Amino acid sequence: MKKTLSLTIALVTVAGLISLSWIFERYPPGLTSDLASPDFNQACESRVSQQPLDSNGELTVSVWNIYKQQNVGWKTELTRLLDSSELVLLQEASLTTPLKSFFAGRPGHATMVRAFTGFEIANGVLDVAAVPATDICAQLTTEPLIRLPKSTLVASYPLSNGESLLVVNLHSVNFSWGLETYTAQLKGAAKALAAHQGPVIVAGDFNTWREGRIQLVNKMMAEFGLKEVKYQLDERSQVFGFPLDHIFYRGLHLESAQAWQTQASDHNPIQARFSLM
Repeated sequence: MKKTLSLTIALVTVAGLISLSWIFERYPPGLTSDLASPDFNQACESRVSQQPLDSNGELTVSVWNIYKQQNVGWKTELTRLLDSSELVLLQEASLTTPLKSFFAGRPGHATMVRAFTGFEIANGVLDVAAVPATDICAQLTTEPLIRLPKSTLVASYPLSNGESLLVVNLHSVNFSWGLETYTAQLKGAAKALAAHQGPVIVAGDFNTWREGRIQLVNKMMAEFGLKEVKYQLDERSQVFGFPLDHIFYRGLHLESAQAWQTQASDHNPIQARFSLM
């Protein structure tokens, strides 16, 4: 009875999402570093930045699916992450007026990739860093069922040891039982990994709610020499017993990591502290 009810709820939810997808606008890949007046006209940008992302060889990275800022308390939780991190990677960021106002009064450099626009509000992944990124690119992968894209942001940041840190902020496709589209999105990130020889962080909401997805992600990360962060406190959000959010890294030393509970989103934030090698 419970399985039948769960299946019914899932089917109704998917049907609703498919119907809702018709009101959203889809675009080619685009990013912006101006949240106040975004244009999303460029898929890639290159900048000159001499400032290192790390602070005296230390680097704290936070990852959080912010659930379009729908829950009370998101400002408090986001402030906590920004105040304790050199780099914050957000998924399901919705560029609403409250979010614009929040960042207008804060230091840092934000870059957003638009996945889609609904009711004239852009939604996607968002990097907030202590220093500007150098090379940045937007990638999109369309959900096969609901036909709404998921976004990926690939960015490079200078480090104080002279190396360049490649960062992939990824929000994986969700409503797809097969692995074809899921694999295609990972291959987009893999192209960037293959072209980079230095330290790497790949993180985000991987939607790894079944074993096949986790195996696929782990295989790709291993191919590029990346290890998964291990947590002293692991309260990562789960579906069917599988954690959804991950941080993978290469060329850095992991000092500590934790994931704590929050009511400010349907995902719990995760944070890892690294030192340069």
